[in-house]
Order: sequence, then C-alpha cells, then structure tokens
Amino acid sequence: MQQSGNEFSLRVPMVVGPRYNPAPVVQNVDIRPDGGGWGSTSTDPVPDRSRISPEVLDPAEHAPVNPTAITVRLQAGFPLGEVRSHHHPVKMESPDDSTRVIKLAEGPVPADRDFELTWTPAAVKAPSVGLFREHVGDADYLLAFVTPPAIDGPSKSRCRAR
Repeated sequence: MQQSGNEFSLRVPMVVGPRYNPAPVVQNVDIRPDGGGWGSTSTDPVPDRSRISPEVLDPAEHAPVNPTAITVRLQAGFPLGEVRSHHHPVKMESPDDSTRVIKLAEGPVPADRDFELTWTPAAVKAPSVGLFREHVGDADYLLAFVTPPAIDGPSKSRCRAR
C-alpha cells in the first residue's frame, strides 16, 4: 500500500515475463612468449538451457494465460470517497461507509497487467481518526491514522497588489 497526498493505492503485480537467462561466454586464451597464441570459446556449461527456461505463451493464441480472480475487502478505518481500479473493470459492494468489497467484474481474467486500486477519504469538515489493532504472539500493535479535514477550494482572503 502507498499513500501520495490524499490518495491511497494498492498494486498487485501479475505479469510474469521471460527471465533473462543468457548463455555465458567463456573464452580460453593461451599466449606464447614470442607473442603468438590462440583463443577459443568453450561450450555452454548448461547444455539443456532450453529445457529449463519456461515457455512464454502468446495470450492471443492461448487465452486466458494464468487466469486470476481477485477480491479485495478494503477496510480503510475512515469514511471512503472515490474507490477505483485503473486497469480492470470491477464490481463494488459497500457494507458501510468505510468498507468496500471489490471483485473483478468479468470473473477470472488473464494475468496480463497489474491490478491497481486507489481510494481517497470522503471529504469531511472535521478531522477523522482510524485506529487499527493487531495481536501477534504476546504483543498488541496499534496504528492510529489521523485524516485532516477537506479544504474548501482557494482561500477567500486575497491580497491585492497595487
């Protein structure tokens, strides 16, 4: 999760591309005292490299590739404003003003692009506080989140230059 200004985001990487797995270049050089010599390139130390490199399927011919289903239960801890997915159509349920249940609208989709979800707090006139608690082992961990009130556009007091 990341916060930038008044916007929060969650990005789930889903694309797996081919791995960089080049054959090494190994050279042997023998230099004689008279300045002559010879050089040779040896063979790949991994003779079955093609067998251990996974094939990358073309989504146009093998759709859907790596079908993925996503469900996000977003509990922000504060009243939510806009919630949206940038790269996938989604369906949303709103059990209360600070919770959204987000699912992919089309069901499982190919893992051909990352899933990104962004949300903003609802505009309020007073600060809001979210408190999160988690119990791990013998310890309790707390996180308090204070969101300032929304600002109503530009300031009404203006300076006039003469």
